[in-house]
Amino acid sequence: MWIDLTKTIEEGMASYGDDPSTRIKQIKTVIEDGYSLYQLTMGMHTGTHLDGPRHMLNQRGND
Repeated sequence: MWIDLTKTIEEGMASYGDDPSTRIKQIKTVIEDGYSLYQLTMGMHTGTHLDGPRHMLNQRGND
C-alpha cells in the first residue's frame, strides 16, 4: 500500500521552525530568453521531508 504525501511546491508553504522559507524566482522567460527557468530555494523540512533516512545522520549524501 502506498500513501501519497506529495505536496505542491509553492511560495509560503509550510516549513519546520526556522528552516528557510520556500522561494521561487523566475530567472529566464520565454518572451525575453526563448525558454523559462526558475530558481527554487527551500529547506529540507518543507512540506513533508526531502531528506528521508538521512534526517538524523551527521553526513551529507556522498561524504
